[in-house]
Amino acid sequence: MKLRHSIVTRFGLFFTGLIIFSILLSGYLVFTKASQVITEHSKERIMHASELAEQEFYALLNEVTNDIAVITLSPTLQKHIVQPSDATAKNLDRLFSIILKNKESYFQIRLIDANTNGKEIIRFNKENGNIYKSDILQQKGDREYFKEALQIKKGEHYFSNINLNEEYGLVSDPPTPTLRVASAVFNQGQKVAILIINVNLSLLYETLDQIGGIDGHCFLIDHAGQYLYSPERSQQFGLQTKQYQNFYEDYSINKDTSPILKEGFTQLEKTPNDSYLCHVKELTFFDGKRKILLISTMEKKILLKNALAVRSKSLQSLLWVCLFSFLLSLLFTNLFSKKITKITKAISNYDQGIPDNTNLDTNRKDEIGVLANTFSKMKVKIDQNVKELNIALEKEYEARNQRDEFLQNMSHEMRTPLNAILGLTKLLYKNASKPQLPIINALERSSSNLAGLVYDVLDHQKLIEGKLQILLGPTNIAELLKDIHATYLYEAVQKGLTFTLSIDNKLESHLYHTDALRLTQIVTNLVINAIKYTKEGQIELQASINNTAPPLLEIRVKDTGVGVLPKNLNKINDRFFMEKNDLSGRYGSYGLGLSIVKQLTTLFGGTLRASSQKDAGSEFIVSLPLLP
Repeated sequence: MKLRHSIVTRFGLFFTGLIIFSILLSGYLVFTKASQVITEHSKERIMHASELAEQEFYALLNEVTNDIAVITLSPTLQKHIVQPSDATAKNLDRLFSIILKNKESYFQIRLIDANTNGKEIIRFNKENGNIYKSDILQQKGDREYFKEALQIKKGEHYFSNINLNEEYGLVSDPPTPTLRVASAVFNQGQKVAILIINVNLSLLYETLDQIGGIDGHCFLIDHAGQYLYSPERSQQFGLQTKQYQNFYEDYSINKDTSPILKEGFTQLEKTPNDSYLCHVKELTFFDGKRKILLISTMEKKILLKNALAVRSKSLQSLLWVCLFSFLLSLLFTNLFSKKITKITKAISNYDQGIPDNTNLDTNRKDEIGVLANTFSKMKVKIDQNVKELNIALEKEYEARNQRDEFLQNMSHEMRTPLNAILGLTKLLYKNASKPQLPIINALERSSSNLAGLVYDVLDHQKLIEGKLQILLGPTNIAELLKDIHATYLYEAVQKGLTFTLSIDNKLESHLYHTDALRLTQIVTNLVINAIKYTKEGQIELQASINNTAPPLLEIRVKDTGVGVLPKNLNKINDRFFMEKNDLSGRYGSYGLGLSIVKQLTTLFGGTLRASSQKDAGSEFIVSLPLLP
């Protein structure tokens, strides 16, 4: 047996595969659980970074708010507004200079007239650490931040959108992310000036760089998706720099949803292979009029880097373990299979009658030993039974030969006296009186029936031995059938039956080549059976020619007798078949009749078909080829 066909090999490989699958599944589940734990820990880190960034942003806003409130209400500024003079102007210049010097992120302080189309009154700049008062004063009346700052009330503070600082309509060099904070200055209840502090957000951005760290990143974006802050500075303020970099487009976010990004944790994909764990937080200021999004991200490859490395190494180790397990299992199953194959080969050789002196391991205590021991015992028992069966078969064969020889000898011996009886019966007809005729007729019929039985025994024996041959000769089939009908008409009438004969006209006018003796035997046996098993009703004998090549003689014998069970119709050629006596049907055996009909029909090259219904009658159809 081939190794791949062995059930032992299949079981071994199946359970090895099951173990390997279990190991891999366990590794997968452990990795999945570890990934979940790492992800939860990473969420805590991202949340912490987001909170720190939020605190830094609001701390800067609070600082600027406090500073501009103090400056707005300071006596130095108020004196200059109420009674401007060179002295108050110098004091105000000193105040602005000190503030720029002490506040690293402030790079510009301006006092703008509220009534002269935004004319700058005082302007202090800080460039590269140098603080100076600008002599070139500009009109800011057309600037959006100035128009919005004019709308604030006393005690309120204005915050502009975050963008790059521009001078004379051009982005300043170097680009400076700027937040403008403004407060209105009043004199006797009238708004006379606007104080504006420009805050450089670069220091805040550096702090956000540190908060993001190596593994994570923070982003500030507006609701249109424009980068206000990004670790990659080239991405910032795409509308002003004409780079048009957009967070939503970079991360394939649908802008048609509302809100576009919900607060909390989410997962974003830059490319199919770049997945990010993100936390979104909305930052609001200027009484909720300004809203930006703080997005803290961490690439999944990075946060799962250690887990992926462990998984890769573990997978390599598992593959080696699986390979070793597979080879070990293959070796074990091969050894075990050889033990089983040894037994199966012995069984196969015994089945094929091939001598086999293999010593089986009957002393083993496992299943192999039980199987070998059981086979050895079974072999001894089968050999003994076969020996007894052969002896019985020889006896049965001898008895059958003796029986057949006895029947054949008896039939031969009986033919001589039967022929003498039939001959004497013919002589009795010559001088018989009328009262003696019925007795002579009965004697003739009984002798003829007995002679037919003797010939049936002889013919059946010849059929079994294959010695019977069909001898064709010109035959008037119509006359043959009429003789049979005339012979058995009296017997049928005595039982109260109607026996009719129907013959095709072609059979009346033509001779056909067939074996008249064997055809007579076929029809006679069918008619005898029909009369025997019909208590009342009628029997029909029909003969016709089918126009085929060669022509077929079709003989039908129909009766209204007890019938044959449908399930037994296929057994009509069984010589020893007998229906159960508790059934209402044909009791007793069928004798040799149907068996001889079946065998003679086959010898003719024809067919025998039967149909029957219990208690409704039977129909037997014989089809035989004819030669014209």
